[in-house]
Amino acid sequence: MHLLPTSEIRLDDGEDAVDLALPPGDVLVLSYADSDLSALAVAAAGATLSVRLASLRRLRHPLSVDLLIEKTVARSRFVLVRCLGGLDYWRYGIEQLSTACRAKGIALAVLPGDDRADDRLAGYGTVPSACAQAMLGYFQAGGGAENMRRMLACIEATLDSHGAPSSGPSGHL
Repeated sequence: MHLLPTSEIRLDDGEDAVDLALPPGDVLVLSYADSDLSALAVAAAGATLSVRLASLRRLRHPLSVDLLIEKTVARSRFVLVRCLGGLDYWRYGIEQLSTACRAKGIALAVLPGDDRADDRLAGYGTVPSACAQAMLGYFQAGGGAENMRRMLACIEATLDSHGAPSSGPSGHL
């Protein structure tokens, strides 16, 4: 009988490392808000881009972040992070994502989770500020599935032509 050594990696608060085993896609969206992820799941059903969604709640352990970057982010074309609580709430993740996206030429938008602009978060992104502001506008307009469809179309246009979005968010959801 062979016994394999095992180790458990935990943070001080008891948080375990998690490998989400999320397959790569064109677009990866990370958010704390379940409402963001739910609306995007509906919108992604009809999208031409492959969209992957993950909750930042599951990525608190640094190893979880590293695994996501290695297995999913590294083969994505666009990463969008909507971070409630600002930079200090998920600093390691944002720093590592920014480094990886810059090294691999992956578009990265880092948005605040509320209606206030956050220059610290924005500085980690790789997309032009007008693009990031347009993305934030879709969330601020209510975030429903129609606005998330429009946002995905904006992301696709950005990837295809590096251009600005042609239509803004809908105010009527």
